[in-house]
Amino acid sequence: MSQSASLPPQAHQPPLAPLLTVRSHSHGTTHHIAVAGELDISSVEEVRRVTEQALRGKPETLLLDLGELTFCDSSGIHLVLDTDRRASAASVRFRVIAPRGSARRTFEICQISDRVTFVTGDAAATG
Repeated sequence: MSQSASLPPQAHQPPLAPLLTVRSHSHGTTHHIAVAGELDISSVEEVRRVTEQALRGKPETLLLDLGELTFCDSSGIHLVLDTDRRASAASVRFRVIAPRGSARRTFEICQISDRVTFVTGDAAATG
């Protein structure tokens, strides 16, 4: 006879903090989307919806701020490349504030800087 092990009862746990936060706002002719946390296959659709909505508004510039990204997998890289393609088709200038740390390394390994324009936070603020 096999015995099945059961998990002990779980004490009430507070809800987990979201692994990704997305803030979106327009300032003049620029639409700014700030993404913080983990951008991966489980969260990429949320960011895609926000970028699509921003592009429908036809801003002059779409700024995707990844400065607070802590993790990015290939779905995040694909999102950036796809957003660049869609922005170009809509005649919208697309700029990306690059992530730091290990998330930045993912972008470096994929060598997409020849296709996507990366800017510093200071450069983005001045245009």
